[in-house]
Amino acid sequence: MGMFDEINVGRTYLKDLLTKEQEKVLKVGDDMYQTKSLENALYNYRVYRRKLWQDDSSFSLSEKKDDKVKKPNWVWVKKNLQIEFYTEVIENGNSHWFEFAFTFVDGKIDTKELTDYSTRSKAELDKEEEEWAIIKTYYDAYKKKTSVRLFDFLGNMFMRLSTRFNRRCTVPEEIKKEAYKAAGKEYKCFPDF
Repeated sequence: MGMFDEINVGRTYLKDLLTKEQEKVLKVGDDMYQTKSLENALYNYRVYRRKLWQDDSSFSLSEKKDDKVKKPNWVWVKKNLQIEFYTEVIENGNSHWFEFAFTFVDGKIDTKELTDYSTRSKAELDKEEEEWAIIKTYYDAYKKKTSVRLFDFLGNMFMRLSTRFNRRCTVPEEIKKEAYKAAGKEYKCFPDF
């Protein structure tokens, strides 16, 4: 799935895009949505007073108990861009998918639209889960075969050997420095990508 950003959009910005039934379903969820339209670096954004804001306070993914929760530092994002954001709300076992698109001009909302709304019943979700369980049993049965396990083991061993031998073929830093010095050039250490 990859990384994404979160954006907080109040329901008041969405009211004119939704039917009464959709509004009722959306009230079950919160105002946080995921988006891939921005940095995709786990940043937090919000729409406040029709403007786009980014929390640029530093954050940590560690869960130490002594870490203090930092107060957000909201900075106005003055850009022209379109942000697509989405969420899934589960209500009474049914899945509701909402997808919105907001266009910002100089960091202010210009246009809004509901780009996708779909719903799946609990029965459909259960059927899909059963189908995936059947597929998984076939995959697991194949992976349990002796020949497949042998080839998997050999493939991993050859990969480790290949990595080990490739590391031994890399020219050491001392040799690089000595070669540059002999050639009369300044050695600059560039990272190997």
